[in-house]
Amino acid sequence: MFRDKNLHDDLIRQTFGLKDKKGWKMADARQAVINDSAWEEKIHQILYRPFDARSIFNHEQVIERSRSEVMAI
Repeated sequence: MFRDKNLHDDLIRQTFGLKDKKGWKMADARQAVINDSAWEEKIHQILYRPFDARSIFNHEQVIERSRSEVMAI
């Protein structure tokens, strides 16, 4: 949804419960994801809980506090 230029920011905000904050703006994050040619490489499977595998989009512009030094994937 972040990469779909035809979708309005408000629809994405409502779908995911997102709000612009002091250090994060939806429009800027979307543009960074659209411009990232390697965006698919940032989708990873994680073990959220035992036997509960989920996908995460680990993009530095989308995750508020990515903690990349701790969460090495």
